Amino acid sequence: MLNNSNNDKKETEIKPYSKPTRKLTLEYIIGLVISFVVNTLICVGIFCYEYYSQSEFLYTCLVDAFSISGLILVLLYILVLFSDKGVFDGLSYSVQLVFNNIFYRNIRNSKLPSSYSEYKLMKRGKAKTNVSYMLFVGLLFLIVGIILLIPFYKLR
Repeated sequence: MLNNSNNDKKETEIKPYSKPTRKLTLEYIIGLVISFVVNTLICVGIFCYEYYSQSEFLYTCLVDAFSISGLILVLLYILVLFSDKGVFDGLSYSVQLVFNNIFYRNIRNSKLPSSYSEYKLMKRGKAKTNVSYMLFVGLLFLIVGIILLIPFYKLR
């Protein structure tokens, strides 16, 4: 009888929470490729603009192109991260409320929740998307820009 009670205790023990393992999904890989292509196009655009309009020196154009395009993507990732944390929820709710007041006769017929607290609960219930690929691609371009910058100062 004593052994039975010990077995029951072992079965009811609470196991610690373990994070699920992350694996590369097709959605993540597609986002990574699109992010890389778009950032490459931004890099080429910045390079062409600087090379043909301001500076004839090729090296500074390359450093600026890689650094600026990488920094843009890293800052965009930070903006998306803040948005996912709910920093802009109040602004988003108020703009939607004003829009509904202007264009709907009866505001309660719209899909907008009746109070801000309900809106926050609705937003909190939505799944967050993983956009860390933007950070990785942006940091890659930024690091390439910094690596190109080091020999530039040594050549001077």
